[in-house]
Amino acid sequence: MKVEQHFFNQSGIIRNEQLRPTRVISKDFSFTKSDSNGNCTTYLKRKHFDINSEHLLFLDKNWTLFSGCGFLKSPEGNWILDSFSFPFEKEFKSYFNQQKPANRSVHLAGIYFVFTNVGFSNYYHVLTELLPRLEFYMPFKGKVKLLVSEHVPSYLEEAFKLLGLSKSDIQLIRDDVEYTADTLITIPWGLNFIPERFEFIKTSLQKNAANADSKRIYVSRKSETIRSITNEEEIVPILESYGFEMIESQKLSLAEQIMIFSNAEILCGPHGAGLSNLLWMNSPKMIEIRPEHFSNDCFLHSALITNSTEYAVFETRSIDNKNTMIVKPVIFEAFLNQVINSA
Repeated sequence: MKVEQHFFNQSGIIRNEQLRPTRVISKDFSFTKSDSNGNCTTYLKRKHFDINSEHLLFLDKNWTLFSGCGFLKSPEGNWILDSFSFPFEKEFKSYFNQQKPANRSVHLAGIYFVFTNVGFSNYYHVLTELLPRLEFYMPFKGKVKLLVSEHVPSYLEEAFKLLGLSKSDIQLIRDDVEYTADTLITIPWGLNFIPERFEFIKTSLQKNAANADSKRIYVSRKSETIRSITNEEEIVPILESYGFEMIESQKLSLAEQIMIFSNAEILCGPHGAGLSNLLWMNSPKMIEIRPEHFSNDCFLHSALITNSTEYAVFETRSIDNKNTMIVKPVIFEAFLNQVINSA
């Protein structure tokens, strides 16, 4: 599986391998997949993808930061995108054209570390794309401020406190302002998916997590408007019979999520940000429930940077444009039994 960072300019895409070398992450996986009819396949597979080498980028005052999305632009029209959400130029242009134009431009004197991106309000994107950057920021702490969107989610505020960052380390920025600075420091996207990069955050935030008995966790999306399971009440008893405890992770603090998932052995749930908590687990199994023809493999990428030994996908039928799903209990139980009892 190949993942690349792209730089865009007015004449098209400049591929990342033209700019800096890459390294490859490879891993043996036990991969189980079932379709909505119960056809189930399990096989060992070697997954790999390319990522960027460890280079910080120091940009001068001629670069502009579009704070609402974290994109950076040079006077020549070159773009640095630090979110994997835009693998194709047309998607990038479509997203950028939807952004509200900046009301004004502001220059910041000094050196600043870019800590915002297009997924800033989403738990998964913060966990996998932003928090790993803090390992690179920490040597600058006290001398360089983090540039952080003014819309700071509560779990990120909590992470800052747990990591010993104070208000004096942070410069809040507005979404309707374009920023320049004497120097902006940013990081190529691929660094976030190097295992040792996330290990820094995992170790730093887990140190206060209490030990508890290992658990099997089912993350419900019953309070969400997309990718929920309409007949969840039919599958929860099945999950409970296999020792699963149901939670709604979005109702928990960051510290509570770290404590619960640090001691979890199996994680199951519909595709959604709550499955990001896989990253706190040790040698976990993961079971993702998602609609048929749903191609977002972000949690497979997350599994690659953990000690996961098994990643399973249960695909089922969706009934509307919000990907609301119906799960057939008998088929799901057979799948669950196979995954849990696999060697």
